[in-house]
Amino acid sequence: MLIYDKSPNVLEMRPKDFKIANLHKNVEPKYDQPILIVFYAHWCPHCSNPTMVEFVESLASVLPKKSNVKVGAFNCDYNDKHRDIANN
Repeated sequence: MLIYDKSPNVLEMRPKDFKIANLHKNVEPKYDQPILIVFYAHWCPHCSNPTMVEFVESLASVLPKKSNVKVGAFNCDYNDKHRDIANN
């Protein structure tokens, strides 16, 4: 279950949106501009709280216009690839 996939301003990120940054297998986003990433799990009551979702969506509608910062969301518990990125 993806929480932010219906939000037009929040980029629902996938493993292909990240690259391995160094030998320790740390990952970083593949974007040239700054991006604020919300890492969430669909089962987490804090992450799926409507107030939290609304807050992230409001940030996503304001930040790109004011500061050129994108807002992304990454489901840490979607599958094994997602969990590997979340663990790094």
